[in-house]
Amino acid sequence: MMEERVDGVRERRSRNTKLLEEFGAEKLNGGCYDNINSRVDPIALKGTCDLRTSMIDLEKLLHSKNSETQLEATRKFRSLLTLERDALVQEALDRDVVPQLLEFLKDKSNTALQLEALWALTNVAAGTSEQTHLLIKNNAVSTLVSLLDTDNEEILEQAVWVLGNIAADGISARDKVLATGVMEPLLQCMKLNKKISFLRIATWTLSNLCDGQPRPSIKITNILEAVLWVLQSEDTEVLSHICWALSHLCDGPSPHIKAVVKANVCVRLVELLDHKSWRVVKPALRTVGNIVCAEDDQDYTQQVIECGAVPWLTRLIQHPNREIQKEACWTLSNIAAGTTEQIQHVLESGSIAPLVDLASKVVDADPDVKIEASWVLLNATSCGSDAQINQLVLSGCVAVLCNLLQDNTMVMMALEGLEKILQVGEERSGDGINPHAYLLDSSKVEELQKHRSSAISKRAIRMWKQYFVVCAICNCAYSKRSPRLKYCLECKCNVCEKCDCSIYHLTYQDQLWKSISEGEAEEEKAKLQNKKSKNKKKRDKVKQRKALSAFSDETSVVLKGIEKVTMTSDEPVVVDNYVDFLSNNGSILDLWKMMEDEPAA
Repeated sequence: MMEERVDGVRERRSRNTKLLEEFGAEKLNGGCYDNINSRVDPIALKGTCDLRTSMIDLEKLLHSKNSETQLEATRKFRSLLTLERDALVQEALDRDVVPQLLEFLKDKSNTALQLEALWALTNVAAGTSEQTHLLIKNNAVSTLVSLLDTDNEEILEQAVWVLGNIAADGISARDKVLATGVMEPLLQCMKLNKKISFLRIATWTLSNLCDGQPRPSIKITNILEAVLWVLQSEDTEVLSHICWALSHLCDGPSPHIKAVVKANVCVRLVELLDHKSWRVVKPALRTVGNIVCAEDDQDYTQQVIECGAVPWLTRLIQHPNREIQKEACWTLSNIAAGTTEQIQHVLESGSIAPLVDLASKVVDADPDVKIEASWVLLNATSCGSDAQINQLVLSGCVAVLCNLLQDNTMVMMALEGLEKILQVGEERSGDGINPHAYLLDSSKVEELQKHRSSAISKRAIRMWKQYFVVCAICNCAYSKRSPRLKYCLECKCNVCEKCDCSIYHLTYQDQLWKSISEGEAEEEKAKLQNKKSKNKKKRDKVKQRKALSAFSDETSVVLKGIEKVTMTSDEPVVVDNYVDFLSNNGSILDLWKMMEDEPAA
């Protein structure tokens, strides 16, 4: 059930224009009765200063024995209330003017005086609760009810208007008006008087008499007789008020709802869901919603569905008026909480896709509309068949339910819905992969295991153990039997495809130890070889230094010998060639041979 709604119908309206032919309510643009309040009283414009006579003088004139003087005084008093109602109503009550005005109502021979008195009393009844109760205390209700048998349409309309304002003051005032037996004569007037201006006032008054909690004890059968033909009206305001009256009746005791359904009102209510004015659509929708969510042994949802309500509700969830959107979602959520056949009507209507969009909307999203849209998906998931749940999953409801896990007021229902989805996925997969599990944001379920509510945490723990596992290395969560996860028999744990658990295996450790040992042995061998190499190089360098020293001595001897040869020889000797030969590690013996061979050459 939704929280109590504020429908804005039981407003209290003061009247500051006369229902004469030239200002008749039927001539108002669009049939909106509230526009009457914005009109200006033509009498009030005639010399405001003259009308502001002292209340003392007016009180004396009202008690005059002359009917003309009484009429003029009443007219001036009514005009003063029109201009300064808030300031003058209490003063008028303090001066005991109301009893005199009520006396004028009993004078059926002077209809003009009756009408002026009624007009003044209308503004008094639109004041504070204390002011309204002073009217009741002065027995105004009984006097007003006695006027309902009049033949004068203006007096009838005005009397009903005052009764409507009194009934709108609250439960106590409403019950006191009903206690006078007003319902029967009011309904009789509605049957006999077809004038639109009267029907607007009468249906508004009827709505106020049916409103308020607890609901009043009334004979609904008599009301429905009048309602049935009034519902056929084409006037927007009449339809709006009568639908509000029906919505109040259907929000009451179960017998009221049963009587409304049996009266075949549902067909017309469903038709009005397509009305051009939201003022009619909203109360008609509220009435349909109250019928659907009725807490009774008998389910009336099927009657509403058979009247073709679901397609219209699907259209209304995208209505520009947020209140209508919310009401349409609320009504669909109650239908989705029914049987699988009823849920199938919702699925086949094409409402799931726009509902998912509404529930997932972030920018310019109305929170109340989002919640009601989410409830449709929650109820359909909790009560639907396996095939219906698969259809909901394909429509994207899993993401919506995952988002609801962060809402403390919805988290338990979201967990229940997700668990049902996982169960269906498990049955569908057999021994294979659960196709629904990987769609869930497992991190949110994991967080709920530490929720402060024990009921929520226990449910989350149960879901987690049954449908999810964690990689032993990276701690990432996966659904059971996920292709991205494997169970290692050697490690006896689950490991994802991104991680390698083989480094923890015993065989790997043996190979690692062997490779380390072999590496250390190779390193020692390399060190030893390096040391031997260094020693060899060191010895070679010593030998080289000795050889160079010996070579240097031999070279100097040879060079001296060469110098002698060149000094005694007639042929030139190329000494540089010999030096180069020796410098390139040529031996002394080879040099002598080379020198001996040169002359022969």
